[in-house]
Amino acid sequence: MFDTKIQDRSAWYREEVGPSDWTMTLSPAAVDEIDRAVDLLRAEPLPLEALDPGDFSLTACREAMREAGIRLRRGIGLTLVNGIPVDRY
Repeated sequence: MFDTKIQDRSAWYREEVGPSDWTMTLSPAAVDEIDRAVDLLRAEPLPLEALDPGDFSLTACREAMREAGIRLRRGIGLTLVNGIPVDRY
């Protein structure tokens, strides 16, 4: 049992947060990077063990995941990433 009230952003009540606190949307550039990676893998399928992030140009995706990490560590501890067009894949 806690003796003191938790004061950081990870202690919250539903009424205190809104979608902007826990959602983010991938940029068009990040979606384009994912599209290119999927196209490459469809053209030249490789086993999972052979894949390396360095084989793909994912600058915008890395930036998005950096932002997601910051939100997880400094925000409410929850992040939903929108904008991945899973119906294409």
